[in-house]
Amino acid sequence: MSDSFQDLLRAELAEDRAVVVVGAGVSIAATGGDPRASWRGLLCAGVETLRDRGQDKPATAAEASIEAGYLEPAASVLKKGLGPNEFVAWLNETVGRLTAVDPAVLDALAELGAPLLTTNYDHLLEERAHRQALSWNEPTAWSRVLDEPGRWVLHVHGSYAQPASVVFTEGSYASLISEPINQQHLRSLALNRALVFVGVGEGLADDNFGALRDFLARVRGNSGKRHYRLILAGEAEQVRRGDDTVVPVVYGDQHDDLAGFLRGLRPVRGGAAARTSPSLPGHLLRVTVGRSTVSAVSGPRTSPGRTPTAAVAHGLTPSEVESIQLLDAWLREDKAWQVPATNARLRSRSVDAKRVTTHIGRLLFESVFRGDLLTRYRELRDQGALAIELDVQSELVMRPDKKPPPTNLRELPWELLFDPAVGHLAENPRMTLTRVDSESHRPGTLEALTAPRVLVVLAQPHDLVQQVEEEWNPNHEQPYQDVVGGIVGAIEGDAGAPGGLTLVPLDVPTWEDFRQALHGPEGNDIVHIIGHASAPEFNTEGAVAFADPVKREADWHDFSEVVEAFQTIPTRQPVLVFLHLCAGPRRQQPDAPYDLSRASFGQLAYDLLSSGVRVVLAMQYPMRADDGLQFTQDFYENLRHHTVATAVQRARSAVARRGAGRPMLYLQGEDGAIVQLPPSGGSRGQPGQEPRGPSGPGGHRLGRAAGHTGGVESRRHAPAPGGAQPRSAPQGTSTSAGSWTPHESAGGRP
Repeated sequence: MSDSFQDLLRAELAEDRAVVVVGAGVSIAATGGDPRASWRGLLCAGVETLRDRGQDKPATAAEASIEAGYLEPAASVLKKGLGPNEFVAWLNETVGRLTAVDPAVLDALAELGAPLLTTNYDHLLEERAHRQALSWNEPTAWSRVLDEPGRWVLHVHGSYAQPASVVFTEGSYASLISEPINQQHLRSLALNRALVFVGVGEGLADDNFGALRDFLARVRGNSGKRHYRLILAGEAEQVRRGDDTVVPVVYGDQHDDLAGFLRGLRPVRGGAAARTSPSLPGHLLRVTVGRSTVSAVSGPRTSPGRTPTAAVAHGLTPSEVESIQLLDAWLREDKAWQVPATNARLRSRSVDAKRVTTHIGRLLFESVFRGDLLTRYRELRDQGALAIELDVQSELVMRPDKKPPPTNLRELPWELLFDPAVGHLAENPRMTLTRVDSESHRPGTLEALTAPRVLVVLAQPHDLVQQVEEEWNPNHEQPYQDVVGGIVGAIEGDAGAPGGLTLVPLDVPTWEDFRQALHGPEGNDIVHIIGHASAPEFNTEGAVAFADPVKREADWHDFSEVVEAFQTIPTRQPVLVFLHLCAGPRRQQPDAPYDLSRASFGQLAYDLLSSGVRVVLAMQYPMRADDGLQFTQDFYENLRHHTVATAVQRARSAVARRGAGRPMLYLQGEDGAIVQLPPSGGSRGQPGQEPRGPSGPGGHRLGRAAGHTGGVESRRHAPAPGGAQPRSAPQGTSTSAGSWTPHESAGGRP
């Protein structure tokens, strides 16, 4: 297909005249070919479920219908065989467990900014696009998805989470196409907007879209609207010989080309610095949490004046603190954690991460949002986008048994706040959740930087990595060192994208390597530390592990030393510090000088505010290497298009289903963007360039190649501290190569 239709399609999207219809092909690609993502594969999974439950007769009948190509009759047999209750459970066990392993197309669809309709039952789009699900049978669903496209995804065949809406059997299809309001909405869309079908193949032939296609054929001469279907080059001839009511547009020669093609359609509104979604929420609610009192102020996001909200007479009770402590210990995989026999409320609950995080979040939410404050929160929540700032006081709460150590309110996992109406606040697409500190608060808005310089510190000492690998490698396909190296690769991918970063990796550094890189003459805009921490003990502080090339073991430096290193930077202070906490060895070691099972960067994050850093993003819980890779990739990708708080909110949502912890964000001053997008047409790298991960372009193998003699290398050839020379590489290419094992290198020395 010529570029003319592609240009027309781009123009329709830019002028908000297009609606994207997403089919099963997108879910199949996103899940890595999971059979349950396709209609036929889902039915086959249902047949197996019937057999597992001893219902051989309906299973055989459904299987015969599938093999003969009669899928709707097979679905009817399947649903009848399962029964109403089992059908709902089966949907949750199959469709509800689909997971995106390759989200590139999902992300590209979200970035189009257009209303999204889908024929799929799953919520993969919602999870990646940070939107909420609507079903075709909900009142005002059609108008809501058109009025607020950044908030909703409309399921035209129903959602697995609303079983009554699922169009599954022959009878439900008949009900759908006979529903006049639903058909009228589809026809109105076809007359007034361009429909763009993505991943929709045989779905265009189903009864619902068949009626629409017939309607399009009748009114084609009067409508003036073109509709588009994205196809592979190899499908072009067959498609052109068939239906001519929808224009086929070739996106490439292979399925992997689709994400890049969609990103090439992405509209740019309002110049180079345009954002793809509202980045500054409309209202702000700042909540001050103390041991005995909770108070708040609220008002418009951009207004300097705030309206006080009546204070709540009490905060967390000692018994609530005890419950949170117990659950928090379980989340940190503390082997000594046990639920006391007297705590029936906890013992009655299943101890899986989702239930635990929800329970902690509800306890925290109910302890803060009460009375007038709860009423005010709900008013602001329902009005639209909301920024919530938490100013948690450093106050100790004793447990009911009066035994030490007491709990510092600031160390509780506030990022787990859970509102039963909207879920975890730290993941909600209509909110941002940040922490502030009134004592070190700095007014002003963050300023956007062009190609900010990012110092990435891979603090992975030999002995810790060796222990982690012993636990990780036997249970995972990718070696630990490849996954951790892939975190740097994710940042490298953004260094070659529009609005990219200037990357300066520091591999396996000693403490002196780190200080020299931090104090270098060029300064750093972002410092990203990927490392291990010890848990602060009672009346002690935590520590960060660096490499000791002589002893080949971790060289621990207290949080206060790290803070002092930032305070004494002779050039500009970094705008953002990212404290990336890797999961350490799980087994207990009696002779180990530090406890890694309860490690946290939470206290270090707060302490760094005193050094003048404006933004600190920190992991309060250790994060698995693969989850850390996913979070990093999503954060930096979103940082190029959104404010810092919005980028963190989106990245949290991406890993929420996989892990318990939600990273915390301390923000001093007004939220804002810190990455300035380049002028249109002058970008570095190619639109739709896909990185990412240890094996993709920009991948970084942990350690350094033979011949590299220094601890620092720069993508843009910045001088390395201490006289070390970075490897040279063409701009826009990866500078990392070679392989590394903990037996070959330690402390940044070959």
